[in-house]
Amino acid sequence: MRFDIQPSFHRASPTFKVFRPADVRKPMDVLSTASPQSRLEVRSFRGETTRLRPDTTMSFADVFSFPIG
Repeated sequence: MRFDIQPSFHRASPTFKVFRPADVRKPMDVLSTASPQSRLEVRSFRGETTRLRPDTTMSFADVFSFPIG
């Protein structure tokens, strides 16, 4: 996952890194109230990427299952 969520207390992660499920949920919780330029990207082990923006509605279960899907 990598992300840039503004404004947020979470430090941006410009490169893809491995995160624990609890660490994925935290930026997802603030994404809906973030600026339109904010993003959260999740990459699967196959190299497929999904991008979430503040106007994206995707459940945590869907995001969590994407990398292994």
